[in-house]
Amino acid sequence: MNRINLVGRLVREPEVNTTNGGIKYLKGTVAVNDRFVKDGVDFIPFTAWRQNADFLGKYAHKGDLISVEGSLKQNIFETKDGVRVTNYNVVTDNTSILSSKKKRPVEKTASTFQPKVIVDKTGEGSVPWEMDI
Repeated sequence: MNRINLVGRLVREPEVNTTNGGIKYLKGTVAVNDRFVKDGVDFIPFTAWRQNADFLGKYAHKGDLISVEGSLKQNIFETKDGVRVTNYNVVTDNTSILSSKKKRPVEKTASTFQPKVIVDKTGEGSVPWEMDI
């Protein structure tokens, strides 16, 4: 099974690009703390496609704590000098913004809802929240 889950900080401001075929993509890097090396950081490249690219391009910013889930892809090529180079890239299936380094106003969207706390006066354990629709 080829599955990668990373949590780290977005290294630079995201920039969405488009292929010749009109498919949106974003190439980025996530800085992940190395738990075995004091003050160590690993910089892991990733590529987000379609909706993941759109999402990160609209809402993520440099320094945000993000989650990247996907698969690891290996790319092997030879340079003009005949040197064989291998690099790795995470191709995302899912991306999330976990927290922002800077405080920014939250945009209201059609899918935004405000939970309401319901006090259970009966003691029978009712639902702890409901959605406004």
